[in-house]
Formats: sequence, C-alpha cells, structure tokens
Amino acid sequence: MRKLTTMFGLWLSVISCVCAQNTFPEEDAIWEESTFTIAGQFIRYRLLCGDTTISANNYSKIYDVLYPFDGEEIPADTMPPATYAGSLRVDGAQVYYVQPNETQELLLYDFSLEVEASIDLPNTTLGNEGTYTVTNADTVMINGEGKRRLFLENIFGQTNDVWIEGLGSVVYGLLDRGLGLVFDYGSSLHCIQFPVDAFTFRPDVNGTCRMAVMGCDLISPVIDRSAYVGEINIFPNPSRGELSLELPEDGAGWELELWNLSGQLLYTAPGQNRKSYNWSKLPPGIYLLNLLGVGLPVFSK
Repeated sequence: MRKLTTMFGLWLSVISCVCAQNTFPEEDAIWEESTFTIAGQFIRYRLLCGDTTISANNYSKIYDVLYPFDGEEIPADTMPPATYAGSLRVDGAQVYYVQPNETQELLLYDFSLEVEASIDLPNTTLGNEGTYTVTNADTVMINGEGKRRLFLENIFGQTNDVWIEGLGSVVYGLLDRGLGLVFDYGSSLHCIQFPVDAFTFRPDVNGTCRMAVMGCDLISPVIDRSAYVGEINIFPNPSRGELSLELPEDGAGWELELWNLSGQLLYTAPGQNRKSYNWSKLPPGIYLLNLLGVGLPVFSK
C-alpha cells in the first residue's frame, strides 16, 4: 500500500503582527487593472490570497476577479467568482511565478538588475516574452520608503515597461507584459492596494482607483482555494490555532497527525476534506501537520 506524506509548518500564536511591506508582498495585496480585448474593456482585480506548496517551495496564491462589462460604476453588491491565476514566490530581489496547473516556475521580476543589464522574461499571460534591457534606474519614495525603479525596453522595441520594487510593473500590472500575442489583448495598471498598511499606490495620482474588492476575507466565501487537483492546502497559515484542510478529491483515504518539533505525536485522526480543526489550546510555536494519503502514487508537492 503506497502512501503520500506531506508536512507543513504551522505557527500557533495569539499575537498578530502587522508589518509594512518592505519587499515584494506575499499576502494582503490587490492589483486593480484594466484589460482590453475585442469584446471591450474590463476591470480586473488580482489578489494575493492564501498559500500553497509546489515542488517543496512555498508560494502565495493569486486570484483573478474580473468584472465582465465596460462601465464607469461597479455595483457594490456584485461579486464575480474568483479564479485561480497561479502562484507567486519571492526570493530576495527575484519574484517567481507558477502558472495554473503547472509546476515549473518562471522568473517574473528581478529588481537587482543594473542599467544595461538584460533579462529574458517569459510570456506569463498573453504578453510579449523575450529579452528586455534596463535602460535606466533610480529611486522613488513609496509610502515613506525609498524603492528602486527600473525602466525596461524589449530588444525588439515593441514593449516598454517600468518596475518598482515591492509593486511590480506600474504600466501593465502584476503579470502582463504589454500588448499581447493576441493583437487585441492588453492591460494597464490602475492602482495597487495594501490593506494591511491602509496604503494605495496609483501610477497616475489623478487616475481611477475603484477598489471594490477590499481583501482576501471578503472573497474567501466565493472562491475555490484549490490550485489544482492533487494539491493539499491548509489555511490560514500562520494560524491562531484554528485551521482548515483541503484534500485532493481523488477518492483516497487520509490520516492526519500533528507533531511538535520534539518528535511527540500530539493528535491523530482521519483526515477530512474542508474540515476545521481547533488547536488553540496548544502553546505558541511551530508544529508539523503530517497527512498520509492511502492508495496514491508517490509524488511531491
């Protein structure tokens, strides 16, 4: 009988820290973008909401909320369904992206580049992949902090872009690379919001910024947090003690074990999909959640 074992580190703490976004955000960030196609212009929100593990690396999930009409007002009582749009990982000055249903990560940003340096950037949506050159670099003040700004140009001269450390592209938005491979597709950034900091950035100080979507908590009841079938998710992580599980819906049986870092088994039970567990009586610290799937081929996430 084959078994799949996946372990997660959990923080169980009664203290919540609100910290400023010093580097690229990994949670609590919303990009409001305008995207245009032959069907018209739409408002799209991209949100960092929840986390996941892919190929043993930790990622932040990206969700898209798209308002499929061209209009000036967004109804406050209307919430389109959110769709999984990939995952993001920050490693120092580099930001990596994994597309939905994929495991290979792509380099999305590198804020350490110097002037005249070149970088190969992938097609992450429908944008222009290829080699980009840094034509200029400076520092701008964002929310009271100095942030590095890079100006990039596609070597074919088709796409110019501007990146700001901690924000991403302030021309096209989080993932896009300018005018798409489909000639009628493109995007532009309206604003970026950091709810935890109560801060909103606009590329154009007089530009629009509707921000009808205010954060992960508001969309959580209407989204499917599963990145793809076969993934195991726990949320929230870190947690104050109460968390939920999402298990692959593949017919496998599951066993759950909770361990501390001293190697003591604290809890065991059958694992149930979308079940909530409350371990708030445990002392603050790091714990390991061991999930064993019976009857599955061995693979890693």
